[in-house]
Amino acid sequence: MKQTLDLKGFTLNTLIMFMRYIVMFIFGLGISVILARELGDTGKGTYELILLLPTLLAALFNFGLSMSVTYFVSHRDTEMDSIVSSHLLLLLVLGSVGLFVGLLLLRLLDIEVLNLIPMRLLVLGMFALPLTLSFQNMRGVLRGMQDFRAVGLTDISQPIVTGILLLGLLLVSKLTIMGSLLTVVVGHTVANIVALFLIRRNLGNWHKLIPSYKPRIWHELLSYGSRIFANVIVMILLLRLDILLIGWIGNGTASVGVYSIAVTIGERIWSLTGMVGFVLVARIASWDARDERSNALTALTIKYTFWLSLILTSTLIIFGQWLINFLFGQEFREAYVALLGLAPGLLMIGVAQILTIDAFGRKEAGSIVPYAVAATVSNIILNFILIPPYDILGAAVASSISYSVYSLALIVRFTRKSDLSWTTLFLLDKDDLRYIRRIVELLFAFIKPSPSDSV
Repeated sequence: MKQTLDLKGFTLNTLIMFMRYIVMFIFGLGISVILARELGDTGKGTYELILLLPTLLAALFNFGLSMSVTYFVSHRDTEMDSIVSSHLLLLLVLGSVGLFVGLLLLRLLDIEVLNLIPMRLLVLGMFALPLTLSFQNMRGVLRGMQDFRAVGLTDISQPIVTGILLLGLLLVSKLTIMGSLLTVVVGHTVANIVALFLIRRNLGNWHKLIPSYKPRIWHELLSYGSRIFANVIVMILLLRLDILLIGWIGNGTASVGVYSIAVTIGERIWSLTGMVGFVLVARIASWDARDERSNALTALTIKYTFWLSLILTSTLIIFGQWLINFLFGQEFREAYVALLGLAPGLLMIGVAQILTIDAFGRKEAGSIVPYAVAATVSNIILNFILIPPYDILGAAVASSISYSVYSLALIVRFTRKSDLSWTTLFLLDKDDLRYIRRIVELLFAFIKPSPSDSV
C-alpha cells in the first residue's frame, strides 16, 4: 500500500515543510525570548491580548477561504488563473470589511481587560487583521498548487523579518509594545509580498493576478468555505479563549504573559503536526473522497506525528523548567507549571489536527463541527471553574481535558468510517520502522544531495 500512496512525493514535501519548521522554531522562539526579556510578564501579556482580537477576527472573516482555495486550486488546475484572481478580489473585500468591523469593535467593546490597554496600541494591533487574513489565504493558494517550497519560503519570511526588526530596535532603543507591534505589521506585510511573487512565478505573469469578480467562483469558494467556517471558528476559540479568560477572571496581564510562554513552547509541537497536515490536505483534496489511499495516508500520518509529538512532549517535560529559566528568566518560571498541565493536550491536539484537516480534504468538515463545539463549551466551563482558584494551571488543565476529549471523539469517528483499528493508528510495526529509517535517509539526502532511492 505504501508504494501506491506515492510516499516519496509526500515525504519530500513533508521534509521541505520540516525544514521550514526548524527555521520557524528558531526564529519564533527567539522572538518570544526577546519579547519576554524586554517587555516583562505584564508587557508580554498586554502584547498577547492586543493581538488576540485581530487573530479571532481574522479567523471570522476568513470564512474558511484559506482551506477552500487550497481545495479548488488542487482540484481544478485548468481554472487556476480564474480561481486565484477571483479569490484575490474576495480577499480584498473581506480584509477591508474585517478591518472596519475590528476598529468599530474597539470603540464599542466594554471589556475590562481591553480598557486597561491604550487605544493607540489596540488600533495598531488591529492592522494585523487584514495582513493575517491575506497571509493565510496566500499560503492556501500555494498549498493548492502543491508548491511546498514556496509555502516554506513564505512562512519563514515573516518571523525572519520580524526577528531582524526586533534586533534592530534593540540596538537603537529600549523595546516597547508599540515597537513590537510595528515589527509584526511589517513582518506580515513582507510575507504577503513574498507570497504574491511566488504565486506569480507559478502562474507565469502578473496579469493573471489582477483581481476579478467571477460570481460562480465566489459562490463555490464561499459555499465550500462555509462548511469549514464553523469548525475553524470553534477551533480558534478552543485554542485561544483561555488567554482572554486568564486576563479577565485570572490574575491579569502578568499571568497572561507567563501563560503565553507555555503556549508558545507548546505551539512548536502544534505547528509540527499542522505542517504535515497541510501537506496531507493538498494530497487528499486531489483524490476522490472515497479513495482508500486517503484512509491509509491519514493513518500513517497520525502514527508518525503521534510518536514524534510524544518524543518532543516528553523532552519538554524533562527539560522544560531549565529551558524556561534559561531562555526567558526567573520571571517566567511558573510557565513550566502551565506547560505540564498542557502536555497531555499537546499530544492529543496533534492527532485532532490531522483528523480535522483530513475531514476538510474530503469535504466533510460539517460532520465534525458538533465535536468541536462540545469541546469548546467544555473548555469554557472548565476554565470558569479552574482559573479562579488555580490561575494558569487551571487554564492549562482545562485545555488539556477539552483537547483530549475532542481528539478521542475524532479518532472514534475515523476508525468507524475507515474500518481501521486503533493499533493501526498508533502502534509501530516492522514496516513502519523500515520506512522511518528511509525517511531519515531521505532527510540526509535532502540536506546533502546524493543519489536517492524511492521511498
